[in-house]
Amino acid sequence: MQDTRVLGCAVVAALGLTCAGCGADVSSAKDHGARGEGGAGGAPPGGVPVTIQLEHRVGGLPLGESMVDTPFTNAAGNAFGVTRLVYFLSDVTLTPRGGAPAVAAGAHYVDHEEPATREIELSLEEGVSELASLTFTFGLPPEANVSGAFVTAPESLMEWPESMGGGYHYMKLEGFWSHGDGEVVPFKAHSGAAGGTDYSVAVELDAAGLVVEGDALHLRLIMNVEQWFEGPNLWDFRERFTPPMYGIMHDAAAQRSLQQNGATVFSLEVP
Repeated sequence: MQDTRVLGCAVVAALGLTCAGCGADVSSAKDHGARGEGGAGGAPPGGVPVTIQLEHRVGGLPLGESMVDTPFTNAAGNAFGVTRLVYFLSDVTLTPRGGAPAVAAGAHYVDHEEPATREIELSLEEGVSELASLTFTFGLPPEANVSGAFVTAPESLMEWPESMGGGYHYMKLEGFWSHGDGEVVPFKAHSGAAGGTDYSVAVELDAAGLVVEGDALHLRLIMNVEQWFEGPNLWDFRERFTPPMYGIMHDAAAQRSLQQNGATVFSLEVP
């Protein structure tokens, strides 16, 4: 990782904030901490309780709580800092070997800055000893991605414009990057069903070898943020987020590329 302290401070200045790297602290102004409207919060009674903790990393390092002081240089040589990360996970399913799957049905809203949203609870039946897989949809499946499905914030604020197909954003990943010559410009990697085409990501993670021990199970689901821009499709921000175009909502090729990169974004760990 390169030293991008200058970018971090420039990002903060662009946001009108301050951070520890620039001489002061930042605290979140949000207070909602919503968990989603699809039944993903709260384990059913009985069985073995499972807690899946969501963690966001960039270049192997955790995103800071404020995020504005976490700059990173990607494989294309673009120095960027993340300022916002919100998204949906749907139908999170933990499948054991020789047992019934544990399912958190519906949509779960995640906001990096709201710790209460970064946890999903399930319940495995007793007697399960080994896991097989963790699967989910990143974003919303077509049957659930219908305008008006969410009526309260923050989920309702994820609306995707009707003129672009309607429904909801899968993800809002935003920040600033160094465009060169000291210029820092924004980027908005917003994913969704552009033009009505489904670009959600079906994710399946191998959990073989993970053992259920004791009376509870804790897992860590990691989003490796830089992978949205690195594999298998390498993104050069100079081709995607150059003024005056800072976003990709209108760009079907970019949405497809993000969908394909989604296969390498997530990993699973035991704390």
